[in-house]
Amino acid sequence: MGITFPAVAFLIDYFLRRSPRIVLWDKIPLLLVMLIMLYLYGYGFTQGSEATGIDPIRSAQAVTGFFSGLPSFIQHALIASFRLCLFIAHTLVPLKSAIVYPREVFLKTIGWGIYVLPMIVILLITFGLNKNRRRSPFTFALAWFIITISPILSGEGVGTNFMSDRYTYLPSIALILALVIGITRLSARFMNTERGTALSNLITNPAIIVLSAVSITGLWATRHQIRVWRTNLSLWQQAIDNYQGNWYALYNRAKLISGEDPQHAIADLNQALKRMNGLTALYFARGTILMQQGKTQEAIIDFDRVLAQESDHAEARVNRGNSYRALGRLQEAITDYTVALHVRPRFWKAFNNRGLTYMDLGQFDKAALDFTVAITGDPTYPHPFLNRGNLRLRPEVGEFSGAIEDFTAYLNLLPQSHEALLRRGYARLHIGQGAEALRDMNEAIRLHASEGFYYIGRAQVHEALGNRDAAQRDLQKARSLGVRTSE
Repeated sequence: MGITFPAVAFLIDYFLRRSPRIVLWDKIPLLLVMLIMLYLYGYGFTQGSEATGIDPIRSAQAVTGFFSGLPSFIQHALIASFRLCLFIAHTLVPLKSAIVYPREVFLKTIGWGIYVLPMIVILLITFGLNKNRRRSPFTFALAWFIITISPILSGEGVGTNFMSDRYTYLPSIALILALVIGITRLSARFMNTERGTALSNLITNPAIIVLSAVSITGLWATRHQIRVWRTNLSLWQQAIDNYQGNWYALYNRAKLISGEDPQHAIADLNQALKRMNGLTALYFARGTILMQQGKTQEAIIDFDRVLAQESDHAEARVNRGNSYRALGRLQEAITDYTVALHVRPRFWKAFNNRGLTYMDLGQFDKAALDFTVAITGDPTYPHPFLNRGNLRLRPEVGEFSGAIEDFTAYLNLLPQSHEALLRRGYARLHIGQGAEALRDMNEAIRLHASEGFYYIGRAQVHEALGNRDAAQRDLQKARSLGVRTSE
């Protein structure tokens, strides 16, 4: 709006017939703001740049055969005309609302008809510029709408941006104003003060009846839409229900439900891939869910597809490394983590995971170095503290005081971690801090009383403190939870 407001101000001055001298003088601050907004928005400050074509994956493939071979400026003109007509139509008749409108579905539906839309836009502008209508509410509303929505008309409109309703909030002001003026003028024709009362005229006025029906319908639709906006899931569900094949909504619903319902999430991504086969974001999301489900071979196939198109996709490298590590292919995992770090040197998760793989290989010095780099780079990232503490707790390393420091740092970030409490208890037991070790074991069991091995750990502490009866009780509790213990 900061970009278009000076043009809107000139438009208002034109319709109010203000003096040109006044018009130019009070627009200087607005023009300065516009230049700042243009700079912040990324327009017009690059040297030698040329217009680029619309992304073929997200548009041309959706309407194969007539779109992708056109010059880029024609592609942008067609998309701009299409979006302008959709914005106007949907503002006046807001049916089938959704948080995201799928460009691919719209392009597929209109097909060759997209070539007609620039002619419709030209006819609308020509009609408005007719000398008898240059200062009419229709021309004002059309000019206002085109000006205020113009910055986003020719962009690609990926994801939520193709026809997002939020873009029409301010542009619609003039359309509503013109509609109200038109209804008011139409109503005046039906008003006859010589026959009947003003109230009876209002009740029988067709224009007022139509306006009332539209208002009531709008209020009902608004109330319905408010319920939809209550949860993220209902928003994506509406977009899927209203527009079959809405890959972006399917993709986001899959990410939202992947933790609770991974099978449904994978089904969503499979459906999205039928519409947008080859889109790396979908393969990456599906591969990540498969990896979390332990289906590492299938996950690797998806990550391979991502990396075949985007070799510098650091997250895919790390996730494929995680999958390799789960399969015991440790050298391949280290290679992927290392390549990810060449792409993104400050990727602390890659350092942490490579450190874990070095631990698996028994290369403890390299593992400790990776954990330390991750901790130094981001002290708020908890996992390297826990992993370095586990490394120091190993008998081959035996840095128990350092392990206590690491587990304490981890607990400062995640105070409810029963695992860190248990391990800190073991570390304290090794250096003779029996009372402190017992406190840690008690707290770990309080947080996770169903784990039998925790009672084994506390039994060892009780044994070290000479509490043989308490140790025996803990061993019996461990056996009742299914843990085998030696007498």
